[in-house]
Amino acid sequence: MPFDALTYLTGECNYGGRVTDKHDRRTLATILDDYYCESIFDDTYKFSPSGKYFAPSHGEFEKYIEYAKSIDAYPEPEIFGLHANAAITKNINETSNTLASIMTTQQNSGGGGAQDTDAMVKQLADKILTDLPEAFDLVSAQKKYAVDYEQSLNTVLT
Repeated sequence: MPFDALTYLTGECNYGGRVTDKHDRRTLATILDDYYCESIFDDTYKFSPSGKYFAPSHGEFEKYIEYAKSIDAYPEPEIFGLHANAAITKNINETSNTLASIMTTQQNSGGGGAQDTDAMVKQLADKILTDLPEAFDLVSAQKKYAVDYEQSLNTVLT
């Protein structure tokens, strides 16, 4: 198995333009070494200490789809070799950025006829909510545009 080629294609070709810092590129290559290695062929090899993330053993196509559906949409930091505190740090940063964005909408100086700060934030939030499109009906879209996963995979592989 050409693991060096796979690592290059994924790390440099696919993500290379997005990861520009040399230290981040080295980190990406190190993370990929956990996935592109001979150990992946061993059914007991796990990508994370919890054992939740692993390469399914060779089998039917549906087994791969079932496993992919069982994985969280937002994986835990352990899958990337990071400590659980990385998620806490990410969440704190996202919250801080959101609150900082809201604070920029607040009035910085007094003036005649200015609205209450809370009223301005509420007005902006209401405006954002009214601008949002209606919720997407995923169930009806899946019925209308059904995808044959097996056929799609065969198309990709040929």
